[in-house]
Amino acid sequence: MRLIIFSKLLLVLCLFGLTIFLDSCSEKVVGPDKPKPTDSISVPTDCPPWQMYKRIGSNDLNFKAIQPWFQAVTSGPNDQAESFSSVEIKPLTAKLIEISADNQEKVIAYLSDEYGETPERALITNEGGLFSRWYIDNTFEPLVNSVYNYQNNSLKILVGRYPKRVSHWWFNSHGKYPKQDNCSYDVEIEVSINGNACFQIAADFYKTTASDYPDNKEAGHSDWFGDTNGWRKIRFRVCQFQ
Repeated sequence: MRLIIFSKLLLVLCLFGLTIFLDSCSEKVVGPDKPKPTDSISVPTDCPPWQMYKRIGSNDLNFKAIQPWFQAVTSGPNDQAESFSSVEIKPLTAKLIEISADNQEKVIAYLSDEYGETPERALITNEGGLFSRWYIDNTFEPLVNSVYNYQNNSLKILVGRYPKRVSHWWFNSHGKYPKQDNCSYDVEIEVSINGNACFQIAADFYKTTASDYPDNKEAGHSDWFGDTNGWRKIRFRVCQFQ
């Protein structure tokens, strides 16, 4: 009798343990009922601490112009070079939005087609550049891993081709817009992030619209976004009126 009771108890404990094990495994499975989250922060493994997570700057009254910009890198500097990891944006939907103190919104710039006149080409040095990873210096080359395709109305940055570099581009070749002291500013963009690419939205303040580096400072930057599993619209407040 004791042996039967002990056998039944052992069977119950085994079934209970198996249930816990299967439940714990199922949480790690990504399937149709557990889609990959697109809101998760995907920070590059070697990202400097000050650039890791979002920072919304205050509208600085000493600076009278603003310039949005974007950057993309692979998840790590030692990733194998390939072309699958990419960031693709739709410039026709990209906006710089001014928000007044009473929350009235005004689009003051579209990225539109200001990247050039030819149907397909890489971005040249007054539009963006291929920098050393984390900007060891301010030298850069043309963004040769980018292709602007007017037929598809998209700009694709093949981040995976240069895992030891930062792909960095700004809103357009002019890029600096007058800002109001009593307003906040948002950047909105439609983006598709694939593979091991990581993408970030940011903006810089400039003293005037005619100023250039180093007469600038960062306004704010978003979290890093990873694989979006398709197109996704992102809006981020780069600076806040306070």
